Amino acid sequence: MLCLSQCILDAVEEEKENMFHPTDQIKLKQVKFESYNDLYDINFEQLDIMGEIKRIEAVVKSLDRNHISREAYRSLARIEHSIPREEAVSTTRQRINIEMRKNIPLTLVDLLQPTIFEPITEEPHITDNAVITNILESIGILTPETSTLYIRISGDGRNVGHKVKHVMVTMTLLNDLNGLQKPDNNYTLVLYPGAESYESLKNALTPLISDLSILKEKGFDQIGGNHWPVELFFSSDWKFLSICLGIKAANAQHFCPWCDCSKDEINTSTKTINKSMDEIKDNYNQINGHIKKPLFYMIPLQNWVCDELHIFLRITDRLWELMLSDLRREITNEEIWKEKILLEMQRLKITFQFWREKNSNNLSYTSLMGPDKLKILKEFNLIAIFQSTERAIQIQELWNQFNELYILMQNMQTTGETFRYKAQTWLNAFLAPSKGHPNRSNFVRGMYQIQDVTPYIHVLVNHSRVY
Repeated sequence: MLCLSQCILDAVEEEKENMFHPTDQIKLKQVKFESYNDLYDINFEQLDIMGEIKRIEAVVKSLDRNHISREAYRSLARIEHSIPREEAVSTTRQRINIEMRKNIPLTLVDLLQPTIFEPITEEPHITDNAVITNILESIGILTPETSTLYIRISGDGRNVGHKVKHVMVTMTLLNDLNGLQKPDNNYTLVLYPGAESYESLKNALTPLISDLSILKEKGFDQIGGNHWPVELFFSSDWKFLSICLGIKAANAQHFCPWCDCSKDEINTSTKTINKSMDEIKDNYNQINGHIKKPLFYMIPLQNWVCDELHIFLRITDRLWELMLSDLRREITNEEIWKEKILLEMQRLKITFQFWREKNSNNLSYTSLMGPDKLKILKEFNLIAIFQSTERAIQIQELWNQFNELYILMQNMQTTGETFRYKAQTWLNAFLAPSKGHPNRSNFVRGMYQIQDVTPYIHVLVNHSRVY
């Protein structure tokens, strides 16, 4: 076969100038033979070792990303002979795993069983040069010993694909406010597959909790002698926060992580943080709503922050639901107001659909991301949707006030008193009662009821100003 291949190559080299233009740069790269069902591939180019390694690594990445099993790839390789052999792919995967274990040591944790780790006795040090450089760039002109490093711990559970769930805990430095959203300034501390639950988090976070306790007490000792005091913060969505704090979910009678508010008084606007972490840690079973010991007990309760983005998203969801409820009351023909909403969404260039669930026949609609929700809050023309212009204006004013609150929440110059006044004013507008007699021309319909107030609204009005 090799001799025959060489003859073919010689023939091509001899005749190509007679049959092709010199600038075509014709090259014979491969010849294939078949003999008694045996296939032979003869390649004439010099083997590109690095290119082949990258090609196989790309195959490994594709197999892992798409959850393709070893047997499935073997079957595919038997059909398509041009792809790398399974043995080469397996060898490359093992090499990558070895390199990853060297660079990122992993500890296996049984999430269903309590985990016992060796106690950490030495003081924590920053030893990674890249981390040191990043921290020093972030803290700028801060002075060791006197300036404090503000470290935020965050966490969330998320879907990776359709069936796989991961839980991630990260940290970032709050000293560099301009870099908070940059990926390079957020570090993954814990990552494991599965759903977020108290038991799995408790087992997976055991070494991190130990580190954070020492870190809060002793601060950071940087190589070279500098010492940095540390203050810890925690921020997440409501579900993750309540799990880590050991409190019942947001739909419980006593739902608030920061105060003793119950659902019966959820419309109040004068609540303050009247719990302490020490009290919760030592006597959680005697405090309404708390059912387990907090995981991050070393972080003061006033430093537990419900993420402002989640506050915005959940309250806009509520405002949208209440607006649809108003439409159903005003226009009984569902198809009419649905068509109006779809036309308005088209005007705003927002992809949006309604549909009926198969089993329950309940009306569902597209779940929008933050930028689209903000666009609706500011630009959605309610007058084009409602028959009652007066009602449309009422709702629009409420939306505008909430948008103003969201802007104030993001503004570092906003004082607590200013935000509290604006938030209380907005809640009063949200709960504005009806005026006049329903059968008279001077009747002004009120807005919403106490049961329409959500835990996120409670936090916005009573606790957001603290942060």
